[in-house]
Amino acid sequence: MRVRSFRLRLALLAVLAAATPLVLFVAASYGLLVHLASSRVNHQLIDQLVPQLHHPRPPEHWERFDGAVRLVEQDHVALQITDAVGRPLFSRGWPDGALAQVPRPGPPEVLPAGPPPNRRADGPRALGGRPPGRPLPLSRPVFRILQTPAGRWRCLVMSNGLVTAAMALDLRRIDAEAAAGARLFVLVLLPALAVVAVGSWLVAGSALRPVRRLAQQIEAITAHSLDQRLATSGVDSELVVLWQHFNALLDRLHGSFAQARRFSADAAHELQTPLTVLQGSLEQALQAAPDESAEQQRYADLLDEVQRLRSIVRKLLLLSRADAGQLNPAREPVDLQAVVRAAAEDASLLADDLRISVEAAPLQVLGDPDLLRQAVANLTSNAVKYNRRGGQVELVLRPMDQEAWLEVTNTGPGIPGDRQEQVFERFWRADPARSRQVGGAGLGLALVREIARAHGGDVRVVSGHPQHTTFRLTLPRG
Repeated sequence: MRVRSFRLRLALLAVLAAATPLVLFVAASYGLLVHLASSRVNHQLIDQLVPQLHHPRPPEHWERFDGAVRLVEQDHVALQITDAVGRPLFSRGWPDGALAQVPRPGPPEVLPAGPPPNRRADGPRALGGRPPGRPLPLSRPVFRILQTPAGRWRCLVMSNGLVTAAMALDLRRIDAEAAAGARLFVLVLLPALAVVAVGSWLVAGSALRPVRRLAQQIEAITAHSLDQRLATSGVDSELVVLWQHFNALLDRLHGSFAQARRFSADAAHELQTPLTVLQGSLEQALQAAPDESAEQQRYADLLDEVQRLRSIVRKLLLLSRADAGQLNPAREPVDLQAVVRAAAEDASLLADDLRISVEAAPLQVLGDPDLLRQAVANLTSNAVKYNRRGGQVELVLRPMDQEAWLEVTNTGPGIPGDRQEQVFERFWRADPARSRQVGGAGLGLALVREIARAHGGDVRVVSGHPQHTTFRLTLPRG
């Protein structure tokens, strides 16, 4: 399953929250700059053209006006003057395809008085006009963007009833300024977003630091240390409730585990006496029954089941002591080679159809002889039970640095990698149907692990081959 990073999502959300207004501000600023540039062009066209239309002008006036404008606009201007019937009086500077896109003006009307005309550009001395009289009515200004192969042009069309004037300015300079402004915004925005991203990542990490500390404290708590509680000192007030809930959960778990341990220990202890009495009675009945009778066979089967129950009870008692931290093994020299060979002999008596081989180096460990014999016997018994007919069991005991390694291999079905830890859980069965056939309660390997860890060692599956399985028991050497 894909694991998602909460810190990454938190940082991305913070970046999104911080970057959205920043991007909107940049976009709004860029849009405002473009709008101001467009308004400036509009006012520039109106300021230049409107004063020339307030009064009648002779045809030669427009050539002089065009020259005066070109001195200011550096040939980035186009001008066309037509008379009342549409005949051209003057035209210059239009790029290909532009005149076809020039709109028609509306009818002249009396417009509100604008600013006073520029005497330098409108006076008789500058353009050969006459003194201004009553202004002519003008049509409302019509603006349009002309798309040409040479670029975009902003066009203004107005009429005073006598002539219609179309004046256009090349927008390449405006577009270049807008592009430069956009690049500047991007150059400012990208570092700002990078700073926001780094800051968001650091802030998210700082915000999750208490959660990581909580995870570390929880990880340190095991089934044997459920009496520990999470320290709330130095915890932010918003997270104290979470700590308190975890501590309450630990209280409930501690109580449940303690109750389960007491039940297992009490039940196993109370079962010992009736099972002992039952076993004695069955043994007496077995001896009194006629030889090779059905009654004797029935008593023998019942006696086997009672002995199996006693074995389960004994294992439960040992596991309950381990849960309570009371499995304190004795520390005396144990000849592990003799223990392994004895277990192999017992296994050969239980399954005469299996080939059992032993390779045991002389090794001595410090531990409890009874518990170590129980652990080795459980491993060997497990290898015999879960084997194929005519299979093999191999026991190899060898020194490895400061440890003794006992590897028990059988030719039974392999254990998949995802189940190799489950086999050490109590009452766990890989195949319940087969487990009922071979007997056992699913406690043997769990007990082996508890005994090994009580001696400072461990046990694990080191080979899950489909055709064989190997368990390795490690113990500190004495």
